Amino acid sequence: MPRTIRLCAVIGIGLFLASSDVEARRPKKVRDPVPGALLGSVDSLARENDVADRESLERLADLDELRARIGDGTLVPIRAGRDVAIDDDLGTLDRDNVDLYRHARPWVARFVADLGKDFRRTLGRRLVVASLVRTDAYQQELIKINSSAAAGLTLETRSTHLTGSTVDISTKGLSRREVRWLRRRLLAFEAGGKIQATEERHTKCFHVMVFPGYAGIRPIPPLPPPRPSLPGDHDCTRR
Repeated sequence: MPRTIRLCAVIGIGLFLASSDVEARRPKKVRDPVPGALLGSVDSLARENDVADRESLERLADLDELRARIGDGTLVPIRAGRDVAIDDDLGTLDRDNVDLYRHARPWVARFVADLGKDFRRTLGRRLVVASLVRTDAYQQELIKINSSAAAGLTLETRSTHLTGSTVDISTKGLSRREVRWLRRRLLAFEAGGKIQATEERHTKCFHVMVFPGYAGIRPIPPLPPPRPSLPGDHDCTRR
């Protein structure tokens, strides 16, 4: 091997080792811990279903029921606008009916509008909605591609998306400051008995069940501190 080639090889190896050493010593980015009230648990999902039952919130089985509830005004549209954006993947497991899944209960629409307005005014960007109402038929399709999706095998583990009272707020692409802002707002709403929220890091969203009393009627006491959750207990697609 010519001397020049050997010298280049030695220099290259040296540079590689040096860069590897720098990378190893570079401090790793540490994420903020999720506040206990937003960790979620088996209890929190059971509580969502308890609220749904006490408030007599219908769980939708199929497209016929979904269309009927849209038709009679039980569900209202959630539209993209100045303050709110809709995730492109919302409802795409049923591409022929995507627009039907962009609906929710009126109090959810109010919550999304209020939070979106404050989010844009404070942070200068739109709030992104990742999921709204689902039918049980849609949930079953979700299970086929995601083994952790809630099958509702027990009454306490049904997805409250089926009631139209739940919204997932995307955290994809948000800065630490923006996520912290959302946490503070959601914790305040939860303490006031207006919502039940869970931060889902795996799917990068906040899962939020909005209670019918969000506008100021019949606040529901916040859930006691949750017991430790099991691995995979709370995934937005699961709920």
